[in-house]
Amino acid sequence: LDYLNKVYGPPSTFLHGIAIAPYFDLSQYKTWSNLTTDQVIDGLNSSIQTYLPEQGWSQLAPIGVHTVYAAWYGLAVHGYEGGPDTAAGCGSCSLQAKTNATRDPRMTDLCVSFLNGWYRYGFQPLNWFVAGATQVTSTGSWGLLEDMRQEILMDTTTMFNLSSSPVTQLPRPSPKLQAIDQIRQSSIPLTFGIPIPSYNVNATNFMNHKVPYADPYLRNLGPNSTFYYPLQIVQSSMQIKITAYVAGNSGILEASINNANFIQVQTPSTGNMTLFQPAPSFQFNINPTIIPSIVTLRLRNIRNGYNILSFDVVSTTNSI
Repeated sequence: LDYLNKVYGPPSTFLHGIAIAPYFDLSQYKTWSNLTTDQVIDGLNSSIQTYLPEQGWSQLAPIGVHTVYAAWYGLAVHGYEGGPDTAAGCGSCSLQAKTNATRDPRMTDLCVSFLNGWYRYGFQPLNWFVAGATQVTSTGSWGLLEDMRQEILMDTTTMFNLSSSPVTQLPRPSPKLQAIDQIRQSSIPLTFGIPIPSYNVNATNFMNHKVPYADPYLRNLGPNSTFYYPLQIVQSSMQIKITAYVAGNSGILEASINNANFIQVQTPSTGNMTLFQPAPSFQFNINPTIIPSIVTLRLRNIRNGYNILSFDVVSTTNSI
């Protein structure tokens, strides 16, 4: 995206969005053999937790990083495929436990948590892999169903031998399909990003930061050091004000939103590198096409000599 932007222009001119493939696996158990059903459920749940918006946008949260970077270039995020992955690590291990977990009512809760997290990022639809019927094998347990007769409208259990037919052993409704139905009937709020207003937002909480971060603030900034932050936008038209708190020698700080509206201010000289004062504020007009959505704030050091502690972001729409 950076190359496309530099050589040809804004990526949103050529692209609608980016696509990722989020799968949740058995996490700490994926190479284990002789798993219990509870361990399979626990592993899948542990994996899902790493995908949720609450994980933020650090180096340990790749989905959050994708979200922030896509928003910077005005691109949507789609899931070209995704779902549970029981094959990673040791696909042939613990097949009975994996089968039991696929049929367990708790699988519904897991899938709801996964899909709810996906849409709380503000993402576009996710293609479940796969929407048909598949058996649980060493290559995975991908399907929403295990048998196409599992979800037919009429009760066919009396048509089969209850003691021998595998169809009668399958849960109705399918736990995964039940999760899809619950999500379709839900209203899911956007929870990813920094809400407006927010005060004293730690400047070290930038996209792709290390965990833990070594310093309590951004210091020893080199020329063109850049830092990205996701902001929640919940109105169709907003004016926002951003104020950064800096310390040290006077320098030049640039702020911009979504690869546009580049504004530079001269930072104050505060006398030392730990006495923080507000820099002149940045004002932006935000007019997103989708509500709610994420926009990305970028702070860039143009002329160094100062540290950045935090920033405030507030709406000034109602005060105009």
